[in-house]
Amino acid sequence: MRTDPLKSHTENTRRDFLKGLAKTCLGVEIGRSTLLGSSLTTLNQFSHAEASATAPRDNPAKSIIYLYMNGGMSQHDTFAPKAGAKPFYDSINTKADDIVVSSLLEKTSKHMHKASIIHSMTSTDGGHPAANYHMPRSYSKRSDIVHPPVGSWISKLKGKNNPDLPAFVNILGSSGQCDAGWLGGNYTGALIKNPNDGLANINKYYKVSDEAFASQLDLLNKANSEFFKKFPQQQVSSMQDVYGEATKTMLSKDLVAFDINQESSQVRERYGNSKFGQGCLLAARLAEAGVTFSQVSFNGWDMHYGIESSLANKVPELDQVLSALLEDLERRGILDSTLVVVASEFGRDWRHSDVNVGRGHQPASWSHIFFGGGVKQGFTYGATDKNNNKITENPVTYGDFNATLAYGLGVNPNTILYSPSGRPFQVGGKKGKAVADIFA
Repeated sequence: MRTDPLKSHTENTRRDFLKGLAKTCLGVEIGRSTLLGSSLTTLNQFSHAEASATAPRDNPAKSIIYLYMNGGMSQHDTFAPKAGAKPFYDSINTKADDIVVSSLLEKTSKHMHKASIIHSMTSTDGGHPAANYHMPRSYSKRSDIVHPPVGSWISKLKGKNNPDLPAFVNILGSSGQCDAGWLGGNYTGALIKNPNDGLANINKYYKVSDEAFASQLDLLNKANSEFFKKFPQQQVSSMQDVYGEATKTMLSKDLVAFDINQESSQVRERYGNSKFGQGCLLAARLAEAGVTFSQVSFNGWDMHYGIESSLANKVPELDQVLSALLEDLERRGILDSTLVVVASEFGRDWRHSDVNVGRGHQPASWSHIFFGGGVKQGFTYGATDKNNNKITENPVTYGDFNATLAYGLGVNPNTILYSPSGRPFQVGGKKGKAVADIFA
């Protein structure tokens, strides 16, 4: 029996071949953290899709800016202070009648009348690796498959607002958070390691002229056309799609959206000089340019010790950046069409013995916050007991949360996609239900 040469090598061998081909034929340096390199993580595609008859919501958002508080942000000391959990800082009223926040969120308190808060997030994953995998993917980790994160799902189901830019961009995260798994390389996120540098390695190799680049690209397409006829597998056509998408971005006038140096010094200063602040400025520019899903990571929320001083450093930065982002989106005229989400993999324990000891992990209950994108104004969903320890109303799982993000963009969260092995998957997992109540 003749062996298919495409299947006779490991995934790493195929990936190395494709990376070398890109450098040789296109004059493009690529790596796992670039648009093209990250898209070559895997080339398998789903077999087909099914959808239920669930109606999409009216007037959906166009984009999501997902602010990820990596490490487990304390809900007690930010957006859900309750006396029973003994917050380290006083609570203050906001412009929403029924919402109070930590006094460290003074600037954000002036925007809470625009927010919807889910106070009843819940999970059984109390460790960072399990939670960081499960939360964006709606499925627990398995040894035989990599599940797509919600950004990849939305990239596939919602598509691109701007055909020349990636639909999914991850800022300050990791390559693993971008990996589309079985969904395929076309839906892997573009990773931005430093917002000041923009999209790395997207320019032509400096020794290759525009004419030479066009000639090499034409030569590659001609060579590939014969190859595709001989090997009409899905993996091969996916490779062509990856090259096509990367080339469109390289040549697009909208690539300037990745350059935050285009902004005035006044705008940049409002966000602050931190990577998180500048990352959120980049996310605002990308939403305005048509990027569907931008994730910005903010690390350092795993506060087991010295939590009081850690909060005093961390929360004011979040306060400044989040407030600046909301005001900037309003200035650009896109807050109503952009869903801004503040989320964390779990919360923190309500108990602490003294100021030198922090709060432990708390997956049983915590809060996620939503602004813009058509959410209800000054609205809360779900409830907990006096200690913020147990949910008393409307628990919301990881799967429910991801289904809610999809629903917010007008995507049917009940859509079923099949992996190459024929297994059915949904953006919210097997049981995820969108929390439609948070939308107006």
